[in-house]
Amino acid sequence: MEFSDIGDNLYVSIKGYIDSLDQEQKTTKEIYEKRLLECDGCDSLLNGLCKYCGCFVLARAAKKNQVCPYPKNQKW
Repeated sequence: MEFSDIGDNLYVSIKGYIDSLDQEQKTTKEIYEKRLLECDGCDSLLNGLCKYCGCFVLARAAKKNQVCPYPKNQKW
């Protein structure tokens, strides 16, 4: 799944939110991409949303203090 499949307007809004975060709140680009790869392979991802917490994973993965909410074993 491509995360941009969630809809162009919504994708642009989420990217705008991520861009507006303070640098000290953001993960590095490498960590962000690794997290998105984990989420992309998860069967709990539906249209860019996490089934367990309801978040847009694009936004959650961008923040340092966030963790994967997968209940059995966090993926990141």
